[in-house]
Amino acid sequence: LYGLDTAIDVNRLKQAVRRIAEIVPQILYRYNDMKNVWVSANYDGNSAGKILSEKIVLDLVWDLRTGPQLKINIYHQDIGGSLQTGMSHILTDGGGFQQYLALLCKFYNEQDSQ
Repeated sequence: LYGLDTAIDVNRLKQAVRRIAEIVPQILYRYNDMKNVWVSANYDGNSAGKILSEKIVLDLVWDLRTGPQLKINIYHQDIGGSLQTGMSHILTDGGGFQQYLALLCKFYNEQDSQ
């Protein structure tokens, strides 16, 4: 959980998630462990991101078979806030998750220059 100096623009974050899902659609898929396949479930940036008012670390626990493989919790505070992000270990390892976060930051920040 990292503290931020400025508030997260939730719409920009969701747009960045949608743009990445065009490249890596599995982040918004659910996982069928019986058939060992990714299943499109019509999730979008709204499904992956949730705005919370309190820090609930346990909220990162989720069922990969019924939800997207990416989960982002945004905690609003007076000035900045915190961002909590998780991704399925079935989808990627730590190095791949780090690359995802770099891409998410790039797409989020690119919207400043458009």
